[in-house]
Amino acid sequence: MDTKHYKIVMDQVSDKIFGQRITLTYVNDFRESIRKEHKDRGIFKISKINCHISKKSYYEMANSSTGLQDLGVEMLPKRESHYNYEKLNGFLASLKKDPDKKYVIIRFDKDPGRKNINIIDIKYIDKDGEVIPEEEVKSMMTNSALKKMNNEYGRSGKLDLSVGYRPFKWSEIARLSVAGIKLEDERLRPYLKCLE
Repeated sequence: MDTKHYKIVMDQVSDKIFGQRITLTYVNDFRESIRKEHKDRGIFKISKINCHISKKSYYEMANSSTGLQDLGVEMLPKRESHYNYEKLNGFLASLKKDPDKKYVIIRFDKDPGRKNINIIDIKYIDKDGEVIPEEEVKSMMTNSALKKMNNEYGRSGKLDLSVGYRPFKWSEIARLSVAGIKLEDERLRPYLKCLE
């Protein structure tokens, strides 16, 4: 998506749509996760995601444990956010260091019973537009990327906070549907073919 699309969402989407479901298709260059000998295949990951806009911020959700509050413990952010929240408590945001870099921030709950971010479909394609099976992609990935994918980073991998967030670069969103608005980026349209 480009700045024209961003302005449409900023101007036309109400601040009263908390809880509504949104769908986005995200295209990201996967070469960083691929070992050197396979980088020339030019692999991209295309993800179709369904989620909802959360009303609360990450810290409000994380601080909802009354046990800690009853003990008088105050939870503070470890560091200042990297983002300027521009709409809907951070649903639309820009990078503080570079305000031209825009993001959609999805807050999620990892409890399967309350999960509010769902991956509908994931496809991997090469630079020629050919779909590559996930197992083949895994065989080409770096060890660290595989560990991250499988959440295998020792003790830290076992920590499963009940809430988190995931920023999606605005420029890598190929399709977005929110509050009755449907947008598609012509520049990224060729990547969408593998999902149809």
